[in-house]
Amino acid sequence: MMLDTEMVQRIECKCNLGSAAVLVGDQKLLFIFVDDDGAGPWTVELRQPVQIKIERSLRWLEDKAQAFGIRLRFQHVCIPFGLSVACHAGGCIDEADYCAGPGHLIWQNRVVTGLTSSGTVASRWDDLFRAGGLPLNGTEGSAVVFCVRRWVPSVAFAFFEGENVEFERERAIIYDNGGEAGQLFLDSLIAHELLHLYGAVDLAPGKTPEPLKEFASQYSDDVMHTPTQRSIECYCIGDITAYLVGWLKTKPACLAQTPI
Repeated sequence: MMLDTEMVQRIECKCNLGSAAVLVGDQKLLFIFVDDDGAGPWTVELRQPVQIKIERSLRWLEDKAQAFGIRLRFQHVCIPFGLSVACHAGGCIDEADYCAGPGHLIWQNRVVTGLTSSGTVASRWDDLFRAGGLPLNGTEGSAVVFCVRRWVPSVAFAFFEGENVEFERERAIIYDNGGEAGQLFLDSLIAHELLHLYGAVDLAPGKTPEPLKEFASQYSDDVMHTPTQRSIECYCIGDITAYLVGWLKTKPACLAQTPI
């Protein structure tokens, strides 16, 4: 999910300014599993099904891009490696905080410092991807997804003009309890949050930005409409979403009279 004010700014400005600019070409993603004091720890048995759903969501997005004639290739890594199942946030993550800001910076910076060296997520971005075995060369898009054990709405911090410059290095939080007790259709939720990072907006009733409200009902099968209710195979990528993430160069006809 994204806040309405963020969505409106994102869609009206068509910014796509951060590290996850447009969903085209090579993309590198780090999925960081995080423990905190607000839930039980990740285990190998809990982490494994989440990794499978991550893989499914990325392949699904690649297939949908290909249907639009777009080359999209994800490389991703789930960390930490080895015997460590998860990094520790060093406190309790506030899952009710849907705004990018100091509260998230504190624990996210702590996690990244533990994986690389002292610093912020943005300042250690290249080091972080290098440590994950996905060194950046400056030609690809990139994003970090923190996986936290909860069953509450996930959140994407998409960068737009005027936002804290730290979040130009774009990131999301996927909340899931893991395994059968977690998000039932996690693959569609992961795709939904990733699309937010690359410019897509919610199309569900009550969440759609004002310029799109009259068209949202036409896209009930779009994964940006109701991402957690069905398996990912039941969804599509509609023209609005495709345009916002860079898969269509021409504005869809239904948007011809909007200020987007």
